[in-house]
Amino acid sequence: METALYGRLIDCQDGCFYYQGDYGELYKISCDGKQKKLLIEKGAFWVIVKGDWIYYSNKTDRFSLYKIRNDGSSNSKLNNNISFNLHAYESFIWYTNIDDCRNICRMNPETCTVECINLQAGTFVICEDWIFFRDKKLENAISKAKVDGSQYVCLSNDAVGDYCISGNWLYYINRSKGNTIYKIDTDGAEPAKLCYDRASYLNILGGWLFYCNGNDTNKIYALREDGSLKLKAYDSEATFLKRIGNRIFFSDVKKGKLICVFSKIQNDGFTNESSDNRVVVQGIIPLNFNRLKNIK
Repeated sequence: METALYGRLIDCQDGCFYYQGDYGELYKISCDGKQKKLLIEKGAFWVIVKGDWIYYSNKTDRFSLYKIRNDGSSNSKLNNNISFNLHAYESFIWYTNIDDCRNICRMNPETCTVECINLQAGTFVICEDWIFFRDKKLENAISKAKVDGSQYVCLSNDAVGDYCISGNWLYYINRSKGNTIYKIDTDGAEPAKLCYDRASYLNILGGWLFYCNGNDTNKIYALREDGSLKLKAYDSEATFLKRIGNRIFFSDVKKGKLICVFSKIQNDGFTNESSDNRVVVQGIIPLNFNRLKNIK
């Protein structure tokens, strides 16, 4: 009998998957499916995995920041603030402090000492010592600053939803323009529209932008990063689309949020642009563990 995962995939590290259930349960399961453990019974929110530790906002305790070992032991509280948008970068845990005007903070998890960066963010990502963030002072326009808060620049006045970075380009869902897909140079050159679809869960891998298309019942589409070609990648309603390493994972809504993975992503373009058989991905594999050996 196959073991399948249902819910939202958080991470894959050291031969194990970490995933959430609908009520904030957090599970760890080995890639062969033989060892499964419930780490957190409920309330796990904004979960990240870093080495032997898991950090999360505890919904049952006003979303305070907690940590727990990846074997389920040593669960402990780290602060008393509503802590969202968790990231691990260098030796710090980063988060937005909702109690302090959504300012970005970084915490030393060993000492629990906290430094406020004084950037008011909706969500943020950290890339090569730069923080890219939805600027709450500018109604979720995209801005950037160094990790110490210096060299602040507003890149665009568009209100931004999901976004991702590849090289010198930032790709984003433009809430000001109907949740369509745009790109902008990370130095702030004029933004360019790539696609008119109403998009969510934007990710990039292998030169392709993957997203759920709200104009087609949230089926997954793939768009070349220059906007030159668009293909349907999965013909069923999906959610929780996420890139982990060199894979794109997602949950199939109609199958009870069954977690699936694209088994192979084509990186080198197409030799015949007029063909009706063009594909960007090959094989959709549910996370049934005796089949994972087929993922290459």
